[in-house]
Amino acid sequence: MTLTKIRRAGISANARDRVSVLDYIPVAQHAAIRAGTSTYDATSAIQSAITDSAPNPDEARAVFFPAGKYLCESGLALLTGTKLIGEALEKTEHFVHKGTGTVIQFGSGGITAFDKNKIEFYNITIRSESDYSDQYLIKFDGTYACRFHNVVVSHQGTHASATGLYMDDYATSGATNVAWSNFFDNCQFSTPRMDN
Repeated sequence: MTLTKIRRAGISANARDRVSVLDYIPVAQHAAIRAGTSTYDATSAIQSAITDSAPNPDEARAVFFPAGKYLCESGLALLTGTKLIGEALEKTEHFVHKGTGTVIQFGSGGITAFDKNKIEFYNITIRSESDYSDQYLIKFDGTYACRFHNVVVSHQGTHASATGLYMDDYATSGATNVAWSNFFDNCQFSTPRMDN
């Protein structure tokens, strides 16, 4: 086998390990998403990509988000083994990267997982709109063995007890203390300042 064929085989194998969320979004919307100016509600497209990426937990593939802003007007439910992978964090004064970064922005609902595990986030900003009224942006119940690497979670909403990430040990099995073995590396969690 020639070197070129080996390289191509490697690229193909890597492509099989992930799905691009843009494959679920109309092509006419791609340019605006990449530019960060899109008003397209990508909720159902992202949820379909998540569902299609995990036929069973042992075969879950990553859902790849090319740089851009993805708007969600309702919530996303994650499955065991879900991996959300962006290209980079959004440019801010704290995190400076090439490109615009990958942003998932919620109008309501946020991200939830119930009795799941092995969920991973990489190189991605998850934030709310300023009129977001839910208390939690990410809410994990009985969810464990998760990894957050190079992630910003920014709750910019109006709830008086706003929380970017909430993890509880409640699970349907009745087991306790299952919100364990979660790993955080180079992450920032922020909430709005509420002046009384």
